[in-house]
Amino acid sequence: MEKSANTIGKHKFLKLSSRRQHELLSSLARKALSTGDVKSFYNRYKKLQSWADLDCYTPPEWLSEKEALAEYMTFHSRFSSASEQPASIDISVSWQPEFEVEVAVDQIRSPYNVGSILRILDNFSFKGMIHCSE
Repeated sequence: MEKSANTIGKHKFLKLSSRRQHELLSSLARKALSTGDVKSFYNRYKKLQSWADLDCYTPPEWLSEKEALAEYMTFHSRFSSASEQPASIDISVSWQPEFEVEVAVDQIRSPYNVGSILRILDNFSFKGMIHCSE
C-alpha cells in the first residue's frame, strides 16, 4: 500500500475512492491492533472520518479495546477494494446483556415479526426472548 493512513493528507485522502478510503481505515485498525496504540488510532480515525463522507461505525461499548479494534477493521474491510479479506482474528466478542430480562411474546406467527423483535432485544441488550405459539 503506497499511502499510509497515518501520513496521508486531507487533499489526497479525499481524492481516493470510498473503497480505498475504507481500505486505509481498515489498515489503520489492523496496525493499532498489532501495536496496541489505541489512543493514536482513535485520534487519527476521528480525523479521517471527519474528512470523508463514509459510513461510520461505532462498536458496542461493552467490547474490550482489542475487540473494538477488530470490529473497526472488519467493518471497513467489508467496504474496501482489497482482494484479501482480513484473516480471522482469534478474538471472541464478549456480548453481555445489560438487562437481565427475558421478554415473553405470545402468538406471533410471522417470522418477520419474530426477527424484528429479536433484533430489538439484541440492540437494547435484553437477556432473551420466550416465544409461545400454537
